Amino acid sequence: MQVIAYDPNVTTVQWVKLTGLYELAASADVVSVNASYSDSSHEMLDQAFFDKLKPGAFLVNNARGELINEIALLNSLQ
Repeated sequence: MQVIAYDPNVTTVQWVKLTGLYELAASADVVSVNASYSDSSHEMLDQAFFDKLKPGAFLVNNARGELINEIALLNSLQ
């Protein structure tokens, strides 16, 4: 399994390939959201993210609901 991650505050991790948020959406089979909430992370998973999300991918939000734009999520599910 290849582990990829997006974190704007981290520049290197030994066993993880860091990538951009939208590149992660297009590549990952499972997206696990573990971010803390702040003004800058509010609805960070937006319509552009869901438009790029790999078909059949799973989204697991282990964090706050405010990180996800609910209308964009609903549009993606429909």
